[in-house]
Amino acid sequence: MPVSIPELEARQRWAAESILNSEALTDNLADAEADRLLRWAVGRAEALARETATLRPAEAQSVLEERLATLRQLVSGINRLAGGFTPVEPARVPGQVVRLVAAAAALGLACPGEEAMEAYTRQQDGLGASARLEWLLRLFGEGSDPAPKRSSSDSR
Repeated sequence: MPVSIPELEARQRWAAESILNSEALTDNLADAEADRLLRWAVGRAEALARETATLRPAEAQSVLEERLATLRQLVSGINRLAGGFTPVEPARVPGQVVRLVAAAAALGLACPGEEAMEAYTRQQDGLGASARLEWLLRLFGEGSDPAPKRSSSDSR
């Protein structure tokens, strides 16, 4: 039996707040990139809440808590890979991306293929944090061409 619209909206607010109240999810990013990642993550959290529309409250709470924990793992991993002035050491990227792929798959999000992951690993060294973030967000469901468009602000 579907829940009422106010109850579903309350679940969505709770899911969004669980992301917004986790400061460690964006601690490696500048404000603009952190805001971008949080907007993406909140959208995913609200979608996860909507997926519980047919569940009873206790079951929905349990399912949503588990899925939000997985989403926080994904967001935290994106924060680590994208954040900072220097990219992650290329030898460490594949292992980190594999963990992100596992989290994305558990959430039913798009998962990059091996070729896309290798392309990110090769290119991330020459990208700024903003471009790395956009590339990673595209890898996990925001478009089919993960290669970022370079801008003058990516030279840092």
